[in-house]
Amino acid sequence: MSHDDDVARWVRTPTAALGLSDRPLVGEKGLNLARLQSHGQAVPPWYAITPGALRDALDAADLTTPIEEALAPLIARRPGQLPPSSASDASNSFDLTLEAVTVRVAHLLRQLAVPAAIERAIAAVHSRHIPAAAFCAVRASVADGGAGSHAVAGLADAALYVQGHAAIGEAVRGHWLRAYSAAALRHRHRSGLPLHPPAIAMVVQQMVDAASSGVLHTAHPESGDVRTLLACARFGVCGNDDDAAIAPRDVYEIDKTSRTLRQTVVEKPAQLGLDLVAGGVHRLPVPVRRRHTPSLGDDQVRAVVRAGLDIERAYGQPQTIVFCIDPEGWLSVLRTRPAPSAAHVRGWIAGPAQRWLRAGWAERTPGDIAPLAFSLLRRTTAASAD
Repeated sequence: MSHDDDVARWVRTPTAALGLSDRPLVGEKGLNLARLQSHGQAVPPWYAITPGALRDALDAADLTTPIEEALAPLIARRPGQLPPSSASDASNSFDLTLEAVTVRVAHLLRQLAVPAAIERAIAAVHSRHIPAAAFCAVRASVADGGAGSHAVAGLADAALYVQGHAAIGEAVRGHWLRAYSAAALRHRHRSGLPLHPPAIAMVVQQMVDAASSGVLHTAHPESGDVRTLLACARFGVCGNDDDAAIAPRDVYEIDKTSRTLRQTVVEKPAQLGLDLVAGGVHRLPVPVRRRHTPSLGDDQVRAVVRAGLDIERAYGQPQTIVFCIDPEGWLSVLRTRPAPSAAHVRGWIAGPAQRWLRAGWAERTPGDIAPLAFSLLRRTTAASAD
């Protein structure tokens, strides 16, 4: 196998041709980044390490068969295969089995390393797309049917401020190990997904020196109201921990039609950022004079709203979008996913000129149909048709 073949097997770069068929290679996050770029969004440079890299690393360490044998007790307990005598007994028995299996697999995984050939392939692609001195984020990107809920399995955490080829290799290895954690194995077992090897890609993305960052919901995350955008922002980077108690956030609520803005600016004594001494992401103090200053200026709010509406329109349904603003005020979109509170709503496309039509319900529903009524009628009709 040539070096170019190795690179193509283990590393993929964003191209205009990247599409749905590439999901098994770049995962959900990689696919969404490529799609965002195709719609003209400002996305920091990135590349993906394919699930094939993990499979080959396991083979190189002679771990494929031993791990499969270690996981056999869990595989034998696939959902529906062994009817439990009682739910509580089954739960306790499963937990004991999972604990024993996890300990054994963790012991085996001590031998797992990123093979030199894979490291060289990563380094070759990295040098073409990301400056050598740049900090990167390394994120797991689920490449099978379990993408929607892997956050609960510990796979949503990113390694931030990773610098250099060796550190990237260690971050990748760390994600591989977490893919065999008890939480990840429990999730995959419950979801009916293969336990071994897990279909996990990695997205390596250049980090932005973020002056502020946040999350934009193009439908209200609590009420599911598709007519409202809600942005939560703070100084510094988003980090992995979204707990507002660690770094409080300002809240911006925008009406999609009128563009009316309501903002709540809180005191922000701390932000998340790079600690140059300790390394990595830490809670850092915000200068006193800035603690009551909005984390987003008016122009930045408008840029975030414009990007959010464009992304929602492109995807055809509400989205949850992670963004950041650099010190010069430029917006970057880091990732997007369907909004969990309104993922079933596909009839509302962002924009002030939208109008709900009565269509086939004209005789029964006089006047325009509100978004909630439309979604309920459509789902009822679909259920009747089935």
